[in-house]
Amino acid sequence: MKNVTVHLIGGPPCWSGLAIENVYDHEEIYEVPFDELGALLTVPVPEQRPPHSPARTSPRAVYEPLPGGRRDEWHFVGWENTMAALGA
Repeated sequence: MKNVTVHLIGGPPCWSGLAIENVYDHEEIYEVPFDELGALLTVPVPEQRPPHSPARTSPRAVYEPLPGGRRDEWHFVGWENTMAALGA
């Protein structure tokens, strides 16, 4: 299988500009529906989390390709609502 490098654009400094290599193969990027691409990435550095996030949680940065954009460029589009995801 041929691996595809995914480039992260924007968002918290711990992820911005990072190239994710040797994680995704060609089929996972180019043979799935466009709206299924992206990632939720935990932000391990408290100072890089959004303001007012609870100290005990680590909100996840949402990365997705832009509509009509490249499948291997994922842009920061906001924060996942971690409290809703936890059922609170």
